[in-house]
Amino acid sequence: MKTGPYLLNFDDLSIEQNILFKQISLKIKDEYHSIVDQIYEKCDLSIFWLVNNTVSRNNFQSSIFTDLCYLELVRILSSEHHYFQVTVSSSAQKKVLMRFFKSKSQRAIIKVKKSGLRRLKQKLKPYWLFIGNLALAINLILAKSQKRRKTFLNNHLEIILIDTFVTPTEFKGEGFSSTHFPKSDFLDFLDDEDKHLLFFVPEIVFTKKILKYTKLLQKAEENFLFKHDFLEVVDYLKGLFSFLFIKKIDFKQFEFKGFNISPLLEVDFNSNLTNSSSFRGALNYFFFKRLKDTGIKLKLVLDWFENDVQDKGFNKGVREFYPSTQSLGIQPFLQALDFALQLSPTISEQELEVIPQRIYVISKIYKDLIKRNNSQLNVFVAPSIRYKYLDKFINISNDVKQPNMILLALPIAIKESKWVLNIFRMALQRCPYLITKCKILIKF
Repeated sequence: MKTGPYLLNFDDLSIEQNILFKQISLKIKDEYHSIVDQIYEKCDLSIFWLVNNTVSRNNFQSSIFTDLCYLELVRILSSEHHYFQVTVSSSAQKKVLMRFFKSKSQRAIIKVKKSGLRRLKQKLKPYWLFIGNLALAINLILAKSQKRRKTFLNNHLEIILIDTFVTPTEFKGEGFSSTHFPKSDFLDFLDDEDKHLLFFVPEIVFTKKILKYTKLLQKAEENFLFKHDFLEVVDYLKGLFSFLFIKKIDFKQFEFKGFNISPLLEVDFNSNLTNSSSFRGALNYFFFKRLKDTGIKLKLVLDWFENDVQDKGFNKGVREFYPSTQSLGIQPFLQALDFALQLSPTISEQELEVIPQRIYVISKIYKDLIKRNNSQLNVFVAPSIRYKYLDKFINISNDVKQPNMILLALPIAIKESKWVLNIFRMALQRCPYLITKCKILIKF
């Protein structure tokens, strides 16, 4: 009796396939990191390589790790089933699998599930990313103030820098209230001397109105130092046209468990050449070079450390241009490290000085997890200032007369926040008693 092919759809795994995929993702991390290290060994380690997402280990920006998990899934299942039909997500995946099954002389049908529109979007992606970077560069140049820069240089010789993010949601009218470093739980505890030395260096995100928010931040009680006041036009040009400066390497010899993965690496590399995070990472590096040229000394630098390519550019700039300055990184948050691989720095990243000298996390358990790729990291436990507001709710929840509390902590991105809220709404529809039995606190 003839049987049909074993079906595997990368975009629609069965429950059993998903379980196996999860197990694979936990087992192949070391091999994945080895591939990243091989890339480091082949490239020239320029700033454009250090902020390229192909070596970022960030699964939100690079698909390499996910692709490797799919390949290992195919390898395992192909040993159990002799006739295969695989529906893949990209032409690069198809090319790798075609070579694999041909080398094994195994019968397989490989299909690419990709509409014409999706294929067109993928081809146009580097171009619209470039346009986005160009728009950002223009807005930053227009927001530059020589007067503000001169005033700062005339009044300061040595400062403390703190990296932070600024989003439109933190502005109420013309007032500013930071959710990353709440004034009442941070700035109010500093003496006047420290307040004078301390400058936040903001990454203004989710808006094109850089000039508007720069002016509003000038009115805030906190001191702000704007990178665009120091960057020059040539810095933006280098960042925009980094694809002309980066020295490409040959990916043909890269192997993973019997697969030649060069098509995957080439596509990932080429699609990330104009990535907006890489552009910002390069600008962070150039900012510290320009700051050094002014003669400003840095007493201390504190990075909001997510170990993405923006952080790598930021920390490389500090470590290269201010080698005697102590650099610290804080991770005042918790994430699933089995997916957010970049949050656990590797030995290579430490040696390349793209991470801070010391890292602070908010849990002793998390401290051990952060060090799982590199036991030599200097990791310490510190308070998470941004969650200080929860103290008053903890006291309330300990009162038996008060209802239980559900904290729904939303991500910084609006789209993802809406997705989380929608899931929570569906959960309430299935369990309506939660509305009457619990107090629900929603926090961005």
